[in-house]
Amino acid sequence: MTELLQEPDETLAEPGPIELPTQGEVILRQAQLEDAQRLFELLKANKDRLRKAHMHVPRNLEEAQRRIVSHNSKGYLDFGIWAGDELIGEVGLGRDKPDSEDAEIFYWLDRNHVGKGYAADAARSLAEYALGPLGINILTAKVDTNNAHSESSKRTLRRAGFQPLTDESARVHVFTRRADPVASTTTLPK
Repeated sequence: MTELLQEPDETLAEPGPIELPTQGEVILRQAQLEDAQRLFELLKANKDRLRKAHMHVPRNLEEAQRRIVSHNSKGYLDFGIWAGDELIGEVGLGRDKPDSEDAEIFYWLDRNHVGKGYAADAARSLAEYALGPLGINILTAKVDTNNAHSESSKRTLRRAGFQPLTDESARVHVFTRRADPVASTTTLPK
């Protein structure tokens, strides 16, 4: 019996992770299971400051792997912030419901990479993707004033096109960015 060899059908191939360009030196790449080791090491190196921001830090590699799988299955959209081959932080979206037209954006950077504009570039790029091809109408971001870096976080959000929604006396400052009513001409991946 002769086997017929066929070229693989590219339309059936699993799509790779979404990659988004930024205006700066970093790119965003959707979190994948193979990133778990790097993510775990980066989270572990920054655990003290991330815990102060009430972020859960995995205790081991298996927890980091479960975090990626869980976020992907719950409607989160997490991206690693990459400077070349180095993972330097994360930016992502969370929705209360998978079909919700509103989402919350979050981001964090390795302590050695803050103050270089990377977080603003990442937040801006993900916001443009969310408010364009993903069809999100309103993005929110929250900044806890108890966070030691709250002033720089507010500046980051303003640079990324977000506007403050709460007054300066609030403990948690809420920022929003809305979809442009004019159709976007951006050609980012869906």
